[in-house]
Amino acid sequence: RRNLGTILVVLREEPGTLDLVNRDYLASMAQQIAVSFENARLYLMAIQDPATGFYFRAFFRHRLAEELDRTVHGGGKLALPRRSFENLEQIRSQNSHEADAILDRMSAIIKKICRDMYIVGRNAPGEFDILLSDADRRVGTALARSVIRELDGGKKSVDGEQSRFESG
Repeated sequence: RRNLGTILVVLREEPGTLDLVNRDYLASMAQQIAVSFENARLYLMAIQDPATGFYFRAFFRHRLAEELDRTVHGGGKLALPRRSFENLEQIRSQNSHEADAILDRMSAIIKKICRDMYIVGRNAPGEFDILLSDADRRVGTALARSVIRELDGGKKSVDGEQSRFESG
């Protein structure tokens, strides 16, 4: 267990006069806060891939459905570029450390470019979707090209993988 925070209690009474009712109330409140923090931690474990920090497929699809509904009813725009490394599982079967390095590099680049502005989901071992609310195909394509440029470092492939981003 680690300390997640501190509660500062300021009393107007004289020091050392915290009565039993207030002490029990504060203990109960501290317990509720601890439970809330633990629930939040468990919730994140349920929706985020620990290897990348991106959302698991089920949660990503839930968010996508919400955004599609909002877009359809609100008349907005939506872009959904997808980055795919088709051979990641094959690489993993031959050299798991190399596959982990590719995944780490891909994740870091996508995080750097997307920051907290977009919703990123990991849908398969080497497949990532980026949900761009209020963005059109042009914006989605530009973001996809930025990711590819960073991943490729000016080359046509990354670690033997051909870069491919679908945008629609």
